[in-house]
Amino acid sequence: MMATMSPMPRHALWALCLCGAALLAGCDRAPPHPIAHAQLHIAADGQLLLDQQSVALDDLTATLARRTHDQPTLMVEIHASPQVDMAQVRAVSQAIEAAHARLSFTNEFSASAPRP
Repeated sequence: MMATMSPMPRHALWALCLCGAALLAGCDRAPPHPIAHAQLHIAADGQLLLDQQSVALDDLTATLARRTHDQPTLMVEIHASPQVDMAQVRAVSQAIEAAHARLSFTNEFSASAPRP
């Protein structure tokens, strides 16, 4: 005996069409940017090295803003000396946020961090 399938209910067909339309609506969007990374070392004396290049705190926001323009998903990883003043860490964090970059902390600090 052959079983016959009942037709799909009308509301299920509409739901399927809406789901398909929702999936297709996102097809014209560009793929997301890959996450770009930068490393910022803060030495005990407050000296800043951004990707092995010396940078002044006053210039940090502008420097990072130029990079976030081209790399909107920029993640800045802070490597701070245990002896660094917390006010310096806060100022660096605020500069990174002002440049619209993401912020990450690490508990690893190399005493042999690159020197300018």
